[in-house]
Amino acid sequence: MDIDIKQAITRNGWELAKLPQEERTYEICLMAVKRAPHRSGSNESILRQVPQQHLSYELCMAAVQQDGDALRDVPSEFRNRELCLTAVKQSYNALPDVPRVLRDMEICEAAVEEYGMALLHIPPQFMTEELIIKALHTAPQVIQFVPEEYCTLNVCRYAARNDWSRPIVRQFIPENIWKLLYCRLSLALLPWLLSVWPCINSRRENSQMKWTGGAKLLSRSCPSSPAPFGRASTTRMMWWQSWRPTKKSALRRFRVR
Repeated sequence: MDIDIKQAITRNGWELAKLPQEERTYEICLMAVKRAPHRSGSNESILRQVPQQHLSYELCMAAVQQDGDALRDVPSEFRNRELCLTAVKQSYNALPDVPRVLRDMEICEAAVEEYGMALLHIPPQFMTEELIIKALHTAPQVIQFVPEEYCTLNVCRYAARNDWSRPIVRQFIPENIWKLLYCRLSLALLPWLLSVWPCINSRRENSQMKWTGGAKLLSRSCPSSPAPFGRASTTRMMWWQSWRPTKKSALRRFRVR
């Protein structure tokens, strides 16, 4: 075996592809797998460079510890719960390759915590409001795939709070909830408007707003366009973004109790 290739494998496991098939021993393959980082933008895993007779549970576990997407190339007889959990902690893309009989709440939570778009592959029996909120922390745009029965005030608040600027977030929030969120944030920024706006009864379980005549006028003036503050309020939006202490304190107040 070429000494230079062996030394290269100790630095980068992907150099295994340059080694002839007959010289790829189990020890060399294991060393290469442990030193093969994930290749962004590529669907190929290092397991495709390992001869079939050398595939083992130890080698497959080492592969998914480096690259969770390698689960797609793991033989079915090696896909147990421990290996699948390790894979989804490394990459949410591994969740579709987890056998359905092995998908439990812990595996689903691990995939969602890695990236929120894993919510697309969560079985309906594991879909909860807490899991959706975890997904919205890293991927606010996942609100468009949330089932209608889970589009509650609390869920929509997390989607809007994490990213006000994306029109897609505004598009999939129900109109009545969006107006309530808009009014709450406006009250947090400008508390003096309480004299003409309604008081928010935060102790009620449904966190609804007690409307008065002034609030009804406000609700009709709330934006219906994708822009969070309307087209005619660019100056106010820029002022709000530049005033960081006020923005930070406002977002602390902007929560459903």
